[in-house]
Amino acid sequence: MRLAGAALAFKLVFAAAALAETRAARDECPCGYVGENCTDIGYTDPAGLPVVNPDLKVPQGECVHYSSCETDLGAGVVSCKCWEAYTGELCDQPLKPLVWNLLVMGLFVPAVFSIGSLILLRRHHKSTDSPRYFSIARKATTQGVGSKMQLFVYRALIAGFLLLVELAGFVYFIVLKNPMPDDTEVDFLTLIKALLFFTITNALMLQVYFTIGTYLSARAIWFETEEQGELPLSTVHKVFYVIMQIETSTTILIATIFWLVLFPYAVHEQGLPLSMLLSPFSIVFHGLNVFIMGFDFWLNGLYFVKHHFYYMLVWAGLYFFLHNFVMLIEFAEGLPHRPSYFFISSASPYLVLWIMVIVTLMGIFFMATFYLSHYVKPGQPVYISSMSKSTANGSEPQSPMQEATANSSHGSIITKQPSLEP
Repeated sequence: MRLAGAALAFKLVFAAAALAETRAARDECPCGYVGENCTDIGYTDPAGLPVVNPDLKVPQGECVHYSSCETDLGAGVVSCKCWEAYTGELCDQPLKPLVWNLLVMGLFVPAVFSIGSLILLRRHHKSTDSPRYFSIARKATTQGVGSKMQLFVYRALIAGFLLLVELAGFVYFIVLKNPMPDDTEVDFLTLIKALLFFTITNALMLQVYFTIGTYLSARAIWFETEEQGELPLSTVHKVFYVIMQIETSTTILIATIFWLVLFPYAVHEQGLPLSMLLSPFSIVFHGLNVFIMGFDFWLNGLYFVKHHFYYMLVWAGLYFFLHNFVMLIEFAEGLPHRPSYFFISSASPYLVLWIMVIVTLMGIFFMATFYLSHYVKPGQPVYISSMSKSTANGSEPQSPMQEATANSSHGSIITKQPSLEP
């Protein structure tokens, strides 16, 4: 039950509290009634003025659970407009998820992503040797179009900026409880519930990316030699490389879905105020993040690899699994269904269609950034040469001709020219 309280508390931050405050300011009477004593049948017009109309059909009771009033003069009906977790004439009935959708989201989606990822990985390792899988030299993570110092300064500034924005959001929403009612309890489970919002999860991932990037840039400037920059990617470099490919595409996906889907839905269907939707936190992580991530991608020397798309699928699969694991717990406890976003609601018959749309958009944005990295981005990918690998192994360096001959005998020529399959 504490999980239920956490779920409700965090949803209040983004939806229910705003609806409650808006309704309290406009509708002092129950839905369908106006007048000093709330005894006249009528409605409140857009200007906030009461209009008496005894011919209207009104709800037989008071709308509950943060619902609002909706007037259809053409049909002569005043009805309760329910918040996403409830249904019924008075919005008093918890919305129940479809069992089939729970199975799809809870089991099928992560299973497909996992199996597909394993197949892609096995096929990739069979077709190319392992070093080529991450064959870009480590110096590509810290220099490219931009110099080492330019990337260090940029990453350090962005890491600090994102941290300040996140701390400000934490204080405003969680500590000061804006815009939640004063009696709302906020605890550790509320913070866990926050991770079910994909925007917040990716905001933390963006913070991790620029923090690691700042560390790698500082190490390349002050602690590594030029020869060390030619070595293969370390584990930290590989993690950074993978996050770059995920976040460059995902930030575009988040901005697209927010402005084209969630923003119109929140304004027209939920009646949320623009001040909440256009808050500094929302602007940073629903728009500015695209430019922040894109500029770093443009400055560094890293290039996209088509087979790395499976990392993006795994990232999305983990999110869907976490989200619907919590939904399953709420369902088992008999609680209202409260998805983070309406289009991944387990109560919707269009859930599978939405999943297909999201995965398709992921593929489109990943391939778009792949194209930009290989055909538009200035510079060339710097791959690990046989000379640097042989030097690292303590053997004699090879001449360029020996290097090309040796690589050709193994079926792969490592080059500094752009390649579609690094």
